[in-house]
Amino acid sequence: FNQRFPANRFARVEIETEEGSLHDSGEFESNWEASSPPSDMELREKFRRLSGEQLPRDRADELEQNVWRCEELHDLDRLLSLITLPII
Repeated sequence: FNQRFPANRFARVEIETEEGSLHDSGEFESNWEASSPPSDMELREKFRRLSGEQLPRDRADELEQNVWRCEELHDLDRLLSLITLPII
């Protein structure tokens, strides 16, 4: 991977479970590069897709709004609480 960087950004993930099963993602390349970054809509869609698997919808929506407008926030208390609250 290092020899191809920064022209290409490849990743590979291997996970071994406690039971000894090995899961390998294989090589994959990012959809986006520094020279062709994602659009705002693509970023929001990715966030919604990934957060929807882990967070309640209302919390994910509020987190998205806080992150998207973080430069307008007077303080980071609410943003930090959204990030650090346990997932129920």
